[in-house]
Amino acid sequence: MGSKRDHNTAERMSPETSQTSSVGVLIRCVAAHSKIVRSSFTCTDLELKHMLFGKPIIEPDKLATIIRTEVLPMARTLKKRHEKKNDLPSAGRRTFRTRALKTVLRRKALPFPDIRVFPDKRKHRKNPTREWLLDLVWWNDRPGMKGVELAVESEWNTAPNEVLYDFEKLMGMKAPLKLMVYRVTKNSKAQLKEQMERYLAEFRQNVAGENYVLCEFHRVRGEAELRCNCYLYVIRRSGRIKRPKRKVLFENVEG
Repeated sequence: MGSKRDHNTAERMSPETSQTSSVGVLIRCVAAHSKIVRSSFTCTDLELKHMLFGKPIIEPDKLATIIRTEVLPMARTLKKRHEKKNDLPSAGRRTFRTRALKTVLRRKALPFPDIRVFPDKRKHRKNPTREWLLDLVWWNDRPGMKGVELAVESEWNTAPNEVLYDFEKLMGMKAPLKLMVYRVTKNSKAQLKEQMERYLAEFRQNVAGENYVLCEFHRVRGEAELRCNCYLYVIRRSGRIKRPKRKVLFENVEG
């Protein structure tokens, strides 16, 4: 008798009721992950991904290609410009690499009219922006779509603690695409991989749909230029992760 009544109720659902199903899914997701409400309902990765972030503004492998192929050449260009201006104080390689990273990513944002880049201090801009929270941020300023599209941190110091400090800042930012650019040595490479994965595993505020692109620069003996390996961590479920899985995007290629 009860099952028949439930069936009839389902048949009488109006179009308006069915249109609110996504809202119902969201409510159940929040309840399922709340410390107050205990529920056996589990959100699927697909539901969480599309409700919060959607598709990244740029594919992770394309972003990795941009970093490994364009940042160091841009750094050399900026260094040459700097050397022509004798009145400027000297700057180290790290400074030029950081400037190059920001310059490259600022230019890549130009095709997206709704994206504001922080920082963007170009002289011709009417409203220049300062550095905000991280080394660089792509902010979607479109009404109804406001949010961070790309979050970037970089650390050219090879000290693992310095790299991990910036990586933690990146973890705290909610964005579908997170880029970490850093340097390693032969001795620190394995250590950093282990510690980054431990940080991700112990972080309780992971959000399904986040993509971590790690661009790891290193020097090979006998070569003047740095090489770049690129990896990807895709967060497939919200909350803590037991075993973060790393995907190789590019390895053992020249930067």
